[in-house]
Amino acid sequence: MAGYYFGPAMFPIKGTVKLTSTRTIAGIAVGVLPSNHLTQTQQDGTFKMLVPKQSAKGISYQTVVYVPNSNPPQFYIGVVGFNADGEGSFDHIMMGGR
Repeated sequence: MAGYYFGPAMFPIKGTVKLTSTRTIAGIAVGVLPSNHLTQTQQDGTFKMLVPKQSAKGISYQTVVYVPNSNPPQFYIGVVGFNADGEGSFDHIMMGGR
C-alpha cells in the first residue's frame, strides 16, 4: 500500500546582513531558531531560506548572525518579522568591520 508523506508547511525568510551601511560580504552565517536552519549571505549581503512552520501558537522565530573570522567574534541575535502574507524577513547592519 503506497502512502504519501506531506512534509511540514514551510515559509520563506529573506533579508540582508551588512557589516556597515555600505559594506557587505559573502559568508556571514544566518541561523533561524527554533527551526535550526542555517544559511550564508551572498556577496551583496542577501540571504533566503525556507523553514518549517511551528504548530504551536505564539512561537517566535529568532535569528543568530555570526561574522566568521572576526576578532573579537561578532554575533547578533534578532527577531524575524512577518508580513501579512506570512513571509519572514530580517535585516541587520553589524556596525563593525572585519
